[in-house]
Amino acid sequence: MTWFQAPGVTLPHLVVLHGKWRGERTALVEGERRLTWRQFERETARAANGLGVLGLRPGDRVAVLMDNSLEMVILLFGILRYGGVAVPLNVSISNSSVARMIEDADARAVFASDRHCRRIDDLRPQSPIVARAARVALNCTDAGWTHFDDWLGAQSPEWQGAVGPDQECNIIYSSGTTGHPKGIVHTHASRMHWAVDLALTLRYRGDCVTLCSLGLFSNITWVAMLCTVLVGGTMVVMKRFEPAAAIELMARERISHGTFVPVQLERLLTVPDPERHDLSSLDAFMCCGSPLALDVKRD
Repeated sequence: MTWFQAPGVTLPHLVVLHGKWRGERTALVEGERRLTWRQFERETARAANGLGVLGLRPGDRVAVLMDNSLEMVILLFGILRYGGVAVPLNVSISNSSVARMIEDADARAVFASDRHCRRIDDLRPQSPIVARAARVALNCTDAGWTHFDDWLGAQSPEWQGAVGPDQECNIIYSSGTTGHPKGIVHTHASRMHWAVDLALTLRYRGDCVTLCSLGLFSNITWVAMLCTVLVGGTMVVMKRFEPAAAIELMARERISHGTFVPVQLERLLTVPDPERHDLSSLDAFMCCGSPLALDVKRD
């Protein structure tokens, strides 16, 4: 007797399936901008094609030093679809730490936004690895950078590549509480298992609307993104967290899920008259990163 062995499914493959079967549903929201799953699938395909144009190969590491945006989400999942390894970097760390992480990851390309482009340029004379990396800039016209919108718009929206479960997916750097930050490598299989386990625990479902209010470099935010991609829900990205704006966004977009650190919940509880907003859509929040005070839990 033989056993049926289901093929290993990866999250990039689910992006393709959602584009086909959930194409008209909303996948991504940032401010007034929205992408359906069909549009998101095509834009991430453009990003995947664009990485090849830059001369990258599957398995190459791609550093991302960007503020939260719709484009950053497209890029991250485009890297995953290409078979590259996404290396999102904390935008609040020092320049020397940025250089150390890019060198540690042996990144072959750096994507940066706005003010962070100048930070990378300042590091190039100090680091051969930073200097050799291909550079793509969002909202920056400095010399020597490929402009993100032009780069993405020039690519085909068709991508037929596939990634295997054992391929590297991303590298998340620790906060460095025990010394220098350490790069934690995740495979596509481990990310898929992680998404399934957490989605079951936190009741993610196909109609979920998930608030991503932390930096997209954070592993806490990756909980929100990957669980939502798993079920084909909607990701709502805040450029920066502001408690009153977050409450308004929860009501307007009918947020059901989100991931936070304790200080965010503490600040949300200080927003006056929250009952004037309809927050009945809220289902499950995850809070982690540091201990949550008992009185905040009670509130």
